[in-house]
Amino acid sequence: MLLTALGLLAACAGNDEQETQVNDITVAYEEAKNAIARSNYRRGVQIFEAIQARFPFSALSRQISLELMYAYYKAGQKEQAIDAADTFMRENPIDARVDYALYIKALSYFESEAGFLERRFKKDITERPPKDVQQAYSALRRLVERYPASEYAPDAQQRMLFLKNRLAAYENHVADY
Repeated sequence: MLLTALGLLAACAGNDEQETQVNDITVAYEEAKNAIARSNYRRGVQIFEAIQARFPFSALSRQISLELMYAYYKAGQKEQAIDAADTFMRENPIDARVDYALYIKALSYFESEAGFLERRFKKDITERPPKDVQQAYSALRRLVERYPASEYAPDAQQRMLFLKNRLAAYENHVADY
């Protein structure tokens, strides 16, 4: 019985976290890209973070920063995605992909739809204060104003329209109250 208990503990302990050792940057980069393609964002984040720690000044460092902020966003780690986007924009202010960093930052702030409970009980989400809508709108406006030819600008304009309507609906509820 003791042997079975130790076996179960050993089996459970092995699945928690994988050690990420990076020796070859291109192999690790491809492994992280494959993990993200398979929707294993947590593993992709681990590998990208290990690459950044081991090779901070590599030729791929800018691309890895962009991939990492996307992986953070898709993994639901919105604060880390915002921080990664701000860091990228601060370190690379004239890079051609600053528009992408602004877009990911805005998406991280963006409230797109109601949660499970709101949908289940048909709760009107415009009645509650919009969280982070001002930051999302500000980031989207910066994107549209600074990079009007960006491939993300049309979607940003649509999201800005949605956010204006969301803020107006909330203001109407406040005025009714």
